[in-house]
Amino acid sequence: SAILAGFRREPGEGRGFELFTIRGWDYPTLRETYERLAAFVRQAHREGQVVQVWVVDAPSDISRLLGWGVDGLITDRPDVAIDARDRWAAEQIQTQTRQG
Repeated sequence: SAILAGFRREPGEGRGFELFTIRGWDYPTLRETYERLAAFVRQAHREGQVVQVWVVDAPSDISRLLGWGVDGLITDRPDVAIDARDRWAAEQIQTQTRQG
């Protein structure tokens, strides 16, 4: 049973996100949204749940969400998403190598 968490980018609102309400949660600021969603992903995983996000098209957003440990990304730009995922994975390997 997957918990679906979605970001939506509104036209003309720049880099802003809206977090769809999840289990009755609603966050007023982007920073609080990031903090709470990262915590939400950790909690969902502790409960054995799967977290999928949609529609994620920006490489920086994809990297951030992968860093939080989401289980799946739905995108309108698979070419961009695959490239962002590969760059993120390479950065993780480099970080692990530097840390020994």
